[in-house]
Amino acid sequence: MRVSFCRIVLVHSDISDAQKGQAVLDFGLDVFHLMNRTCVSECPSEGGELVVNYCFYSPPSPGGPTVSSQATMEASSFFDELSRDLEKAWQELLAICAVALGLALVLLATLRFLAWMIVYVVIAVMVVGALAGTGLLWYLYFEAKKAADNAHESIREFRVRDANSMLAFAVVATIATLLLLILLVVMRKRIKLVTALFKEAGKAVQAMPLMLLQPLVTFVVMAITVCVWVATALVIESMGTPVPGLHSGFVQYRKTGAGLFFRWYNMFALFWVSQFIIACQDMVVGGAVSKWFFTRDKSQLGNPVLLATKNLVLYHLGSVALGSFIIAVVKMIRYILKKIQAQMGNNPVAKIVCCCCQCCLYCFTKFLQFLNRNAYVEITIHGYNFCKAAQQAFGILARNALRVAAINSIGSFVLFLGKLSVTVSTVFIGIEIMKGRPDVKHSYILIAIGGLFAYIISYVFISIYEMAIDALFICFCEDCDINDGVERPYFMSKGLMEFVENSKTALAALKYKPEPNNNQPPLFVKSPGAPGSDS
Repeated sequence: MRVSFCRIVLVHSDISDAQKGQAVLDFGLDVFHLMNRTCVSECPSEGGELVVNYCFYSPPSPGGPTVSSQATMEASSFFDELSRDLEKAWQELLAICAVALGLALVLLATLRFLAWMIVYVVIAVMVVGALAGTGLLWYLYFEAKKAADNAHESIREFRVRDANSMLAFAVVATIATLLLLILLVVMRKRIKLVTALFKEAGKAVQAMPLMLLQPLVTFVVMAITVCVWVATALVIESMGTPVPGLHSGFVQYRKTGAGLFFRWYNMFALFWVSQFIIACQDMVVGGAVSKWFFTRDKSQLGNPVLLATKNLVLYHLGSVALGSFIIAVVKMIRYILKKIQAQMGNNPVAKIVCCCCQCCLYCFTKFLQFLNRNAYVEITIHGYNFCKAAQQAFGILARNALRVAAINSIGSFVLFLGKLSVTVSTVFIGIEIMKGRPDVKHSYILIAIGGLFAYIISYVFISIYEMAIDALFICFCEDCDINDGVERPYFMSKGLMEFVENSKTALAALKYKPEPNNNQPPLFVKSPGAPGSDS
């Protein structure tokens, strides 16, 4: 059996039930989604639309519009109306997007100056909510107990059961509230560190505004990658051994060894390249922040973003490729497991096993992504290879587990609230703006577009902020491990110096000793790609 490519694959968008039944007789239900394809030399000019090498064909009906053609006409009418609405209200849509951008900038300023207030407000809401919920449960228990004591003999058993259930809920809530209060007391200093890192991240972003363009570059490269992948996937799906059906006349292109290999290879390439692009952004942001952190005289900073980009291209592409490859392998295993799960039918045991494996692999993927982000910062500081940097990052994270927990719980929740507040505020402001345009039929679509833009722009800013916080935390830990604050002064600011063990000694030494020469690179720099080096 030979492997061939179909020049143009004709996809019928309007086929009868009889044709579908004949296709099932030819090929079965498992490949039903491929049954409406045939191979042609050219796409029909009437009713056909060519996309890459696929021709989507809807034949005209002589007896009047069919259900599918009627739906097509309705969809066309909807898009015509939407295009007219966009032409009428483009200024309002632009105003909504401008509001989203302004709110995102306000969010950055708020995180820069009022992060401590947001953190403590979130903690206060959590504590008040936990106490109020626990008190309410105890109140409901006493009410249920009183009702059980006064209930008639015939329903007393049910009332007692309700009271016992409410008692169990109240006890569990009390234990959870006590654990929350104990945890907050134990981690009070680490929570202060979170607020200090927010302030430092705001300073870094303000000093290097070019970092805010990194997500835009990443988005453009990712969009190009996805378009190339889709075009390649369409070509691969038209590859195979043509097997014509005896009843339907349709053709199924069955994949042989080469076709299956290219299909799986293309999927793995998408996982690897997408993770590589994201890792490049993390490396650039981490390198710029570490350069900013380990520069004493910030007026001599230069352009850390361009320097980090140069170091990435010249020194660290192999490390980025290895880190992204590991994550791509795990994602590929999850994808294969999902395919296996889809073919297992309704076996409950198999479904439970596959769900457990998927959950474990998902958690493992998140752990690897978090470890890789911190490893990239270690690479920009020391110039290590990926394996050594990952080992160093894992050691730092393990030694500072409580600090990491505070940053990833409270810090991530605050950043999520920031994205949510920008998006929701933009939507409500957009509703007020569109009230002045009653001639616009689909104003909710324009508001949704503005809300989507608000989420994207807030996600762009917050993703940079989040990576900056992670990078600053690694730099802070490295500074504590390598310098002592007296003989070897810290690079960190006075705000962060309060959280080291010898903070009073370090602050006194900083007060009475002159600043060291900024032209001298850090003692721990080991490669030309690390911040502070002369190359």
